[in-house]
Amino acid sequence: MTSDRLLAALLAGQPQPEPPLDAERFVDDVHSHLSRGADLPADLTALIWLRPDARRLYAEVRHDLARSFAQRWQSRGGALTVERLAASGETPDQDSAPEEIRARGFTVTTHLDRTSGRWLISLVLEPEMAGELPQGLAVELRDSGDLLWLRGRLDRLGGLDAWWPHDGNPRRRLTIHQLQLAFI
Repeated sequence: MTSDRLLAALLAGQPQPEPPLDAERFVDDVHSHLSRGADLPADLTALIWLRPDARRLYAEVRHDLARSFAQRWQSRGGALTVERLAASGETPDQDSAPEEIRARGFTVTTHLDRTSGRWLISLVLEPEMAGELPQGLAVELRDSGDLLWLRGRLDRLGGLDAWWPHDGNPRRRLTIHQLQLAFI
């Protein structure tokens, strides 16, 4: 059993302690901290670890905040999917020059580092929308085959970079899959 599964099993069997959680106050506090990007204080973190009801409410607040931002993103013209328009005659394996895939509101760049032979994936949100993303939320980029490309918090410039975590060539995947942006 992996450590993640073991932890999930332990938490799933955790009894609900007394007294009842002040749900309204807890939700307000979590929402406030996630909106500002501030670290959760120790008392809220302890509640999340010790109480199943607090974990459920925390997940609901994150989900609601992410859903609300995604709706605002789309209402302002931001896209949540993008397809790569293949250049005629291009061979995805051979070109190590950075390739940008643009969508309304964000850009994804793929670049083969010839020294290491690894692909670097970069995501950049347009500045006005990146500045509105609640700082406690993260972004996730997957393809339509459900393969995770990137996940994490944006830097202060609205970007996120990571090495391609899979075997193969990300540009080849883009010949058959769309990219999907999510706020988490």
